[in-house]
Amino acid sequence: ITMPEPMKKPGQSSLQLELRAPLPIERGEINLRLGEVMRLRGKVRKDLPLNGTIQLGEGPIVEPPAQGLSIRGNAALLDSTGWVGFAAKGESSSTLHDIDVQAARLIFIDRTFADTHLQLSRDSASTQVILKGKGIDGTVDIPSEIARGVRGRFAVLHMPSDDVGAAPKTPATADVEDPAALPPMQISIADLRLGQAQLGKAELATTPIPTGMRVDKFQTKARHMSLDAAGEWVRAGKGTHSNF
Repeated sequence: ITMPEPMKKPGQSSLQLELRAPLPIERGEINLRLGEVMRLRGKVRKDLPLNGTIQLGEGPIVEPPAQGLSIRGNAALLDSTGWVGFAAKGESSSTLHDIDVQAARLIFIDRTFADTHLQLSRDSASTQVILKGKGIDGTVDIPSEIARGVRGRFAVLHMPSDDVGAAPKTPATADVEDPAALPPMQISIADLRLGQAQLGKAELATTPIPTGMRVDKFQTKARHMSLDAAGEWVRAGKGTHSNF
């Protein structure tokens, strides 16, 4: 299953699948269970995408929304970056309506955060992601017209160091092959930490360029240290390189 965690499943592993559906399928409700990972309750209408509710883990399945998919429940591991990308690329057969999930471990960018609550809501203009857990508290707004730029506001972002918090590489969290494909970004953080380094207040502003991405501003201000940087992250042969 080529979906983000917790739905991701390697081809060599197996999960019990139970499906109950009417025939023709448009005449009633679909109920699907995938091992202990998830249950789905939904409806399929002719020439329309699936709408329904996905329940991760145990718990009652709430009434499906009128349109799209609603994801609820609890997960041992949740790839938030992967789900946002999955929805944005339109890789599912239905529009993602909202997410409200508590994760024991949550992947954000390429780091894991413990005991984190993820809420995602969508409308015609934008997608909003709210993250609140140990070491992370913030909001990311992603416009439907992605060229308008992604905006993030964090009260707290304590990024674990590589040796304690790096997330395993998955298709959803793989290295970026072309920095030019990234949207413009405006990120502000009131309390940024990287491992044991306390970087304080931070701001990041980026702009796409034909060969990659320009970092217009990366600034941190802490009590005993400040940093101001600008530069570029560009394609180079089969990889990328940065100049700051």
